[in-house]
Amino acid sequence: MIRIFIILVFVLKASIAGAGEPVLLPDVSPNTTAEFGWATILGKQLNEGLTEKGYIVLNSAAVRPVVGSQIDACFEERTCPYGSLQHLPARVAVVVRVLRDVERMLVQVAVYDKSAMQPVDLHELVVSGTDDPVVLETVLQMVGDLIQEMEAPPDNLATDAQAILDRKVLLSEPAKSAPEEGPPETAVSEVESAAQQAPAGNTEAATSAQSGPAPDKTLRGGYKPRHLAGVKKRFEASELDSMIWMRRRSPHGGRLLIEIRGGLGIGDVDRHADVHVTFGNEEIVNWYQEGPSRSERVRGALYIGYAPTAAFDVGVLVGLQYGFKTLVSGWTDASTGEDRFGQDVAQAVQVYIQPRVRFYLIWAGMVKPYVGAGFETRMFDALKIADSDIVDYPDPTGGVFFGPMGTVGVMIDPGPVVGFFIEGAYTHHIGIRASFAETDRNSRPDIPLETPRYDGFTVGVMAGAQFRL
Repeated sequence: MIRIFIILVFVLKASIAGAGEPVLLPDVSPNTTAEFGWATILGKQLNEGLTEKGYIVLNSAAVRPVVGSQIDACFEERTCPYGSLQHLPARVAVVVRVLRDVERMLVQVAVYDKSAMQPVDLHELVVSGTDDPVVLETVLQMVGDLIQEMEAPPDNLATDAQAILDRKVLLSEPAKSAPEEGPPETAVSEVESAAQQAPAGNTEAATSAQSGPAPDKTLRGGYKPRHLAGVKKRFEASELDSMIWMRRRSPHGGRLLIEIRGGLGIGDVDRHADVHVTFGNEEIVNWYQEGPSRSERVRGALYIGYAPTAAFDVGVLVGLQYGFKTLVSGWTDASTGEDRFGQDVAQAVQVYIQPRVRFYLIWAGMVKPYVGAGFETRMFDALKIADSDIVDYPDPTGGVFFGPMGTVGVMIDPGPVVGFFIEGAYTHHIGIRASFAETDRNSRPDIPLETPRYDGFTVGVMAGAQFRL
């Protein structure tokens, strides 16, 4: 029975917490004009919902005669709602913005108390439609939690707030329907007052006063100072909370990068070998030539790197280039003049390694074009030839060839920890095995052998996903 009584007390306390508490509710801000209608509808829903719960709602139309235009576009203004709260009988403010992010509808809710310029709580909600009840439920919860942490309000707080409402214009009426007797003495925010009181010669002090105290740009949501490397000034100049700013701008600084890649290699991705043995004289002459062959084959890769700043990252890419090996083998019996040739094709995989650096042309934002450079080392294995009872063929050896490479691409970042990209890469091949090599040209058989076409380069077209830790 005692437990039930305690529970009922807490439920009753929660239900009446904030009853009669004034709440400043500026007009909901649309991110673009496309969300204007939605913002208007949501503003009415919040106004009615807070009123039904017993709060005294001071909307923009009601307080504009008191605080002037500083209440307008509150979500974007640095000193709003702090400046307005200093001149209103309210301790709590709810600031809301609506926007569309790709395919989603988002509502950003910030709750303020009178003593701070930064919100005490901030939520970003994904909603199913303009009438999704989760927004009102979240606002009521945030306001209720904040008020419960506050001391009891002054006795005249609700009375003074109601006095403003008694002479307010209706929410649905245009601002021009404000009382004809004119607004009372327009309050000037503390920020503006400080600017006016600054000495005439102290321009820096006046400017500082106008902009207000530097906001406490606290990093929330697990973000660290290293994540702002290269973009710290942009973040500090923004009006957004760190969680919202990071989600929108998605800088890469201070992140370990892992990329899974797939695509197509165009150019020297196959290998070709001609092998010939001459016997029937006093000695056996072995000869082969081996080199690249042009084709278009699939490839895949894994990239691991680190971004010390949002401007660039460095790492190593390890990839597999799928391809084919073509073998043309034959022998000639010098004593009889008999010869025989055949051709075989087998699948093969080449391994390539690319240390690389990538520079982003745009450091913060959803779309980040980039360029990069590196050096590729590609390895291929030896060619194993099945010998016959008549002849023992020489096996062309495996090898390595190299080349500088450059990339150009674009990264699409829907969020701070994952991105999707497409890029093109060009690698110029150098080294002995980058072209056809022979064992001994003087031993070349007197038979027509055409060297296959090869380009001396490979173009890679790749796409994939980047994960940032």
